[in-house]
Amino acid sequence: MNIEELLIEKDNLINIEFNTRSNATKKNYNIIISNFIRWCKNNNHTYITDDNNRKIINLYLNYLMTKTNNVTNDKLSNYTINQYIKKVLYFLRYCQIKTNKPKLFKGAYKYNDRKYITIQDLEKLLENTKDQREEIILKILFYTGLRVNELVNIKVTDYQLSPEDEEKNKILTIKGKGSKTRHVLIPYKLNKQIKTYLQNEHNNHPYLINSYRNNNNKPLTTNQVRYLLRDICKKTDIKYNTNYTDYVTPHVLRHAHAIYLLENNISLNSLQNLLGHSNLSTTSIYTTINDNKAISELSNLNLF
Repeated sequence: MNIEELLIEKDNLINIEFNTRSNATKKNYNIIISNFIRWCKNNNHTYITDDNNRKIINLYLNYLMTKTNNVTNDKLSNYTINQYIKKVLYFLRYCQIKTNKPKLFKGAYKYNDRKYITIQDLEKLLENTKDQREEIILKILFYTGLRVNELVNIKVTDYQLSPEDEEKNKILTIKGKGSKTRHVLIPYKLNKQIKTYLQNEHNNHPYLINSYRNNNNKPLTTNQVRYLLRDICKKTDIKYNTNYTDYVTPHVLRHAHAIYLLENNISLNSLQNLLGHSNLSTTSIYTTINDNKAISELSNLNLF
């Protein structure tokens, strides 16, 4: 299959095969596959077949292991390389090209032990925020376990809070990964802080987390949140040595939320619903539970 045919198949994969996938998934695949096709073209790998794809993939793997991040100038993590290779292989199989099993690419499949930040780490981070917005971002991510794209897409109209609700936990309806709807709980003390933030620093932006840009009604980007957390971490001695980065990321806070709930004896099947997992193999076992029971269990925890 030549370069032009690969480009056509890439568009078919993104626009037809992935028609029901989230925009984030489609964007991620589009970037990774486009980068691979561009690399093939620049390195004269103009035709990929059943016979030569193993050699090409191994050369691309070697290239990824020397590539640096455009923002941090660090080498790509093993996790990132893993994702690149998996998606490229998926794409080649979609193109009816027979590929070798991913186990051949051992260099991309190493994982470091996961570590989790603690409440004490969170307090250090909060001490180094520069305004209410940064504090709200940290607390929402840690105390709700929201994904970063779910956070930035919360609109003010989604967060209506009547005076009588200020002393209660807030149940927020979120459209999450794969356009699935679930409920998350905002502790009442955090509700009060969000209300103060909306009154004092929000500037009437349509999204809960405003972008601080004049006449810009767009949500904050997920990367802007990541860079914000990185800058906060630089002011502390917290180093989260993962395959992603040396600094705390939004997903690290999501993991910390899950660990915190488990340490407080919340059931695994409740955790599945609260995190929005399709099945509990992501968390350890497969099961389902009613949303109301999950929210009830969470409400009984003292999250502040």
